[in-house]
Amino acid sequence: ERLLETPSLAVSQCKNVTRKMIELAKEGINTALSLISEYSEESFSFVKECEDKTDKYEDLLGSYLVKLTQKDLSTADSREVSELLHLIGDIERMGDHALNIAEAAEEINEKKIKFTGDAEMELETLANATKEIVSLSISAFDNNDTNAAVMIEPLEQVIDNLKITLKSNHVKRLQEGRCSIETGFVFSDIVTNCERISDHCSNVSVYIMQRGKDSIGGHEYLTEFKLTSDLFREQVAEYSKKYSVQ
Repeated sequence: ERLLETPSLAVSQCKNVTRKMIELAKEGINTALSLISEYSEESFSFVKECEDKTDKYEDLLGSYLVKLTQKDLSTADSREVSELLHLIGDIERMGDHALNIAEAAEEINEKKIKFTGDAEMELETLANATKEIVSLSISAFDNNDTNAAVMIEPLEQVIDNLKITLKSNHVKRLQEGRCSIETGFVFSDIVTNCERISDHCSNVSVYIMQRGKDSIGGHEYLTEFKLTSDLFREQVAEYSKKYSVQ
């Protein structure tokens, strides 16, 4: 509380706490994804603990940031506080999606659900892509790296495409009688939550793109980047090869 009297230091400390929060979300996500193929009660409890902590971080940090808005802030600090308020919401939601994935893994374990070999391969591919986009987001945030932030978008696009492909493949397997409706529900839950994690990672990249800018906003910049950049198309092609499914 004493830092509130020195707003610039308080803002800096809020960024440090946000960094801890996003690292915690990453640990929860990676552990949740590992539960799909190798379930354990200990790991499930860890994911739940991470989600609880990110909730508390959001509550406490959000309240603190609101108090900061009532102080005499510089223009830059005021913008930073506003952006952090949005960002911690995205991080908290990432923790929620990690718990959703863990709960799907718990259901797989309890009901002895078996995926086809193709479905297992597809989920592993999507999990690896999700882990990478989360790592990219944290690295970009830690280093305030605009170039790294822009590179998040091609992978987010590939994960969007993967979601469509995986759900289409699941429908084909269902029509062919190779999987059950119950299996499909769990499969779909995991795919949806991975895609939503990538959406929140995209918002992290927007936060980094917007920092210190008064002109074009992050969303506008990234929209233009997707429409006009050869680099974006090249990166999408590379990630598509890396995370390819049939």
